[in-house]
Amino acid sequence: MTATGAVFAGRYRLGESVPSVAFVDSFEAIDQTLNRPVVVSIVTERFSSNPAFVTEFVAQARAAMSLVHASIAQTFDVGTDAASGRAYAVSENVVGETLHNRLKSRALSLSEVADVLTQASSALSFAHTRGTRHLGLSPKALSITSTGRVKISGFGLYSLASNTAPSADLLAATVGGSGYLAPEQILRSPISDASDVYALGLILSEALCRRPTWDRTLTGDALVLRASATPVLPGTVLPEIPPTVDAIIGSATLADPRQRTSSAADFASALARFSSAQTPLVGIPVTLPVVANSSVMTTAPAGSVSAAPAAPGVDPALASLFPSDTLSTNPFTAAEFNAGRSRRRFVGSLLVAVASVLVIAVGILWVVSALPANVIPSTSRPVPGVVGYTYDEAAKAITDVGLRPLRIETVDANVAPGTVVFVSPAVGTKIEIGSTVTVNVSSGGKSVAVPNVTGMTSAAAQALLVKNGFVIGALTPANSGSALKDTVISSKPAVGESAASGSSVDLVIANGKVTIPNLVGKSVTDATAILTGPTIGLMPKLVAVTTCTATNPSKVKSQSVNPGDAPVGISITLTYCSGR
Repeated sequence: MTATGAVFAGRYRLGESVPSVAFVDSFEAIDQTLNRPVVVSIVTERFSSNPAFVTEFVAQARAAMSLVHASIAQTFDVGTDAASGRAYAVSENVVGETLHNRLKSRALSLSEVADVLTQASSALSFAHTRGTRHLGLSPKALSITSTGRVKISGFGLYSLASNTAPSADLLAATVGGSGYLAPEQILRSPISDASDVYALGLILSEALCRRPTWDRTLTGDALVLRASATPVLPGTVLPEIPPTVDAIIGSATLADPRQRTSSAADFASALARFSSAQTPLVGIPVTLPVVANSSVMTTAPAGSVSAAPAAPGVDPALASLFPSDTLSTNPFTAAEFNAGRSRRRFVGSLLVAVASVLVIAVGILWVVSALPANVIPSTSRPVPGVVGYTYDEAAKAITDVGLRPLRIETVDANVAPGTVVFVSPAVGTKIEIGSTVTVNVSSGGKSVAVPNVTGMTSAAAQALLVKNGFVIGALTPANSGSALKDTVISSKPAVGESAASGSSVDLVIANGKVTIPNLVGKSVTDATAILTGPTIGLMPKLVAVTTCTATNPSKVKSQSVNPGDAPVGISITLTYCSGR
């Protein structure tokens, strides 16, 4: 039994449930043997029926047990409860305030932020040297104790999620958001220690701005596009942030992990110079890294970025601070940047900003009034005709009119490799300056391996197949107890098989149903095995009836769900006779 007040595994009295990854139920608890507070994470009933998953859960928990470090929440125990058959892990219950909650209550100084993240990155470096990565780092995973000690929670759980989730969408759903995932986690490319460094860079930026870089949980194509986007740097907004810090964040959040700051030790070393134990660096010249197609990370002074028109739904006042394609359309106010800062300074800055806007507005009105009546200034630009160009030629033409190119490879046997096949939006479409134009470039015609779309949503799988040069064939709904509704069960040709570019791929899609057979008359053991198997995936509730004569072996007398199709995850009760 896993409920508040219950004693689990004969030792842990469970308290309140706590948020965690989707495949475990986590509780605050008291270890009654050692009389200490702990957190018990128990694999859910659904995942407990998958032996391979349970084996991996235990392996990850044991790896976390070897991480004995002052800034890592210790994993104390791992095992399987004899009564319920569910695997579990027991870890330290950290007493402190998460960085997430601290940022909600007040702003932190640069030295405070450096203190926190130097400790965290040093702990990550320790874990990396032992072959263990976190892969789910966020401000909620960092706790600060009353003595200022930082503790990282979640080792083992998030790496298990990252290693087993079949798609980026399912990974985001499992860990509760996509905001700190590295590009290679989103694209399901090989991960490395640099994946944790990417999250450190985002957390450093958020701690200085009190605003997440990616403040929405993106899915599908939007999440894939985010993987190639350049995060905004806090020095663009807050002039008191040294360029050196922007350089640390910029290097840590490069989309290509091969170019990114590769080790947490290097990140810690760079940031330690700003901690309270060090002399702040003021006026020391630095050169920021130059990143292609970046409007933020250049060698120009902080704050010199040109403003871009706001995208639909984006606050125009913020578009002058952040590149518009990185902003959420969620409501946002300047107060989030100024909370905890000087009111006089804020009011003074606001008056100066208002005066500047009025001067600019008067200037614009004067210019417009001097133009002929048929000349109207516009902030939109038509997408130039670049079909047939090389990518470099197309990128220059698009950049020259104030738009931003994004390269996508497209298999096309009829177009020479490296040549633009089409653009999106289409040629001639008027879009706002600073908007992105997707440039589809031919990779030539070839035999292509069918990508792994198993477990992906139907829409995401189709998009990936089309991107790889295939045509979508038949979409066949099917019952499955091991796949979520509207996710791919299998493909034909199968994953990994080679097929000609332009050929069709058929998909079998889970319809959210399972087929319940007639179990009456079967032994309870056989009926349970059928229900818990991968085609149904249900754990039945067994109820003994004392008014009828018992048999050996016990046989099913009745079932609460009639034979036929039923929703995935439905509860089912089997009764059997136990009387004399």
